[in-house]
Amino acid sequence: MINRRPKRRFYTILIIIAFAALTGAVLATNGQNSQAKLPRGKWTLTAGPSSSSTTGSSPVQIYSVTTDADKGLTVAKVTLLNKGSKDIIAVRLHWELTDTKNPESVLLQGDTDLVGIWLTAGKGSELNYPIVSFAKVHEPLLKGGELNGNYRIEVSVGEVKYADESAWVGGKSNLALRNHRLDEESGCANQGCIYNTEVESFQCSSYKKGFFCSVTNNGRSCTETVCSAAPPMLDQ
Repeated sequence: MINRRPKRRFYTILIIIAFAALTGAVLATNGQNSQAKLPRGKWTLTAGPSSSSTTGSSPVQIYSVTTDADKGLTVAKVTLLNKGSKDIIAVRLHWELTDTKNPESVLLQGDTDLVGIWLTAGKGSELNYPIVSFAKVHEPLLKGGELNGNYRIEVSVGEVKYADESAWVGGKSNLALRNHRLDEESGCANQGCIYNTEVESFQCSSYKKGFFCSVTNNGRSCTETVCSAAPPMLDQ
């Protein structure tokens, strides 16, 4: 008598694999179709390092912030500088969104998970991580289904975990530091990244002292960088 079980098992495995592949494709398609969209209205958005990360007591300075318009204006990359004497193995980043007309009032804020990254003492490293997506968090700001105003996202470091298992945790937002304006410097462009909905791209604007901006990817990406610090030596 012929044993048909191996053959049946083989076909069953093929069916499971095919179903899994089909399910993955459907989920991927649904994920693309359900991607958060930018709001209607007349508004602008800027994003960059928090002044507190430059002038405050944080052991890690955020040297630059990169925002990607093709990902729903997601703050997608930061360059970090370990200012301390101990190696770091993880950081938690904090973000705050304000209206530029009233920067003392935080409209939205949040924190990332504790993100693993190796930061040698005195050196820097780039972290590619979706810190916050404006397309996903803007909804509480809508009025009549539209958004109007000029908004800014600032990123700082909220927590640090060291290689020796000790930790540093930042306190509550320091408005005096966060709203501190860096002095205009000679040799600094004193420009920030601004996303303009009318042209659907980033531009460099002279509104921000102490920073310089770099627009890439045909205006779809922009990096805002601190002028007052020398470029960090990056870990390889």
